[in-house]
Amino acid sequence: MAENKKVIESSSGLNLKQQNAFCDAQGDISGRKDQPVECLGLKFVNDAERRKYFLEKLRYKLKDHEFRSIEGFPIGSDEDILALSDPPYYTACPNPFITDFISHYRKPYEPTAAYSNVPLTKDVRQTRDTLIYSAHTYHTKVPPQAIVDYIQHYTEPGDIILDAFAGSGMTGVACKLLPKDSERHVILCDLAPAATFIAATYLDPPLPTAFDHASKRILHSAQEYTHNLWTTQINGVSAEIEFEVWTEIFHCPHCQSNIETSTVVSATEEIGSAKEFPCPHCNGMVSKAPTKASGATRLERCLHTRFDEALGQTIKYVPRAPLLIQVKDPRHGRKKINTPLEHRKKLESLDYRSDFWFPTNPLIEGERFSWKDCLPSYGVTHVHHFYLPRQLKSLSCLWHMASSLDDPRLRRSLQFLVSSNALGCTILNRFGPTHYSQVNKYFSGTLYVPSVIAEASISYVYSNKQKRLVKAFGEMHESNRTKHLLIPS
Repeated sequence: MAENKKVIESSSGLNLKQQNAFCDAQGDISGRKDQPVECLGLKFVNDAERRKYFLEKLRYKLKDHEFRSIEGFPIGSDEDILALSDPPYYTACPNPFITDFISHYRKPYEPTAAYSNVPLTKDVRQTRDTLIYSAHTYHTKVPPQAIVDYIQHYTEPGDIILDAFAGSGMTGVACKLLPKDSERHVILCDLAPAATFIAATYLDPPLPTAFDHASKRILHSAQEYTHNLWTTQINGVSAEIEFEVWTEIFHCPHCQSNIETSTVVSATEEIGSAKEFPCPHCNGMVSKAPTKASGATRLERCLHTRFDEALGQTIKYVPRAPLLIQVKDPRHGRKKINTPLEHRKKLESLDYRSDFWFPTNPLIEGERFSWKDCLPSYGVTHVHHFYLPRQLKSLSCLWHMASSLDDPRLRRSLQFLVSSNALGCTILNRFGPTHYSQVNKYFSGTLYVPSVIAEASISYVYSNKQKRLVKAFGEMHESNRTKHLLIPS
């Protein structure tokens, strides 16, 4: 497992502790550090005191053996659980404050009041093309605006709504989109830690100005730290690399020569489709997915062996070759060039080591792993194998910086930013020759590993995403004062 070894220095000479002070100062802009807050009927001089009070209550609860014996309780130390929690609203374990939440926000039950809502029969159509919906990916996601109609039809203002399969929290977001005089409160529950993490950020977003300053700072500092990895020399002038195109190295079934060419896969949108082409060495017709009528022979995949420094053992991997890069030339703007030989040698010398932590968990061996997605045939057996060494070093640096802030709300929002586009930094990211952008070009809903991939830099992947999240958090801040409770089940 990689360890954090270095203190990052940004171009302005600020280390992480100074950056923490900068980001903490943003709380003064929001007024959250000085304004009194009320939580579950208790009043506190500021939000930090609220969190401190409920963290102590959660710490005491974690000492309860019966509480820790709940089925599915996370495996982790008390300090790890406390560091990830923002009680009472969000805890990284079964939420012990649910009784207090319901007692405080519930409406008195009136047995004489008849419940007589008729079914909602109108068509509900909403677009997914909104800043809030697209802020973070999650499967089976529903536009929150589509849920609003159901909430208004079947519930009354002041009701508590329970979503026991909440996913990324769109029911909670829908509650926050209601008019300010008709708030509902919401309890969200989901088995997936990623789901409750995403929901917590949606429902308790940072101040947009604080997020804007902090996210720009960590993106700039991470870019400075990985500068040498994402620059190349063009006629003696240093140029920034936006993305690099890699192709899988196949073997020709006729002459057994290596084939390094972008014609391995045609520029189509369908998985597995490919045109036949002549081998550049023997002119035999080959294809990645030949049809019977083509007369071509299927290309051969040949795994190589290398030492994985993160695992401390040898692994099988798919050999790949860099073909071309898109650079931002200070003199001529954006342009694509063939990968220079010296630059290729530098990439080939990179290994699976980083100055910062990254996950090395083994993948779960199930139906998708071995049969549908065939990941072992690509040499992908652990999480970090989804990343090329350069992107692994870059993303681990960015994640470290996002996770090093002291303010929990701001830290969670920065982790939200990093994880929102993390799939676009993997070997799942297809290169589209006809596409304007090469960001997040993976196939949704599958772990399809393309033969030609686009390895994009941090600034290329996250610069526009950062701007959209600032606007999305701004929209969430303008919403009503719905109270929420999150329960990782």
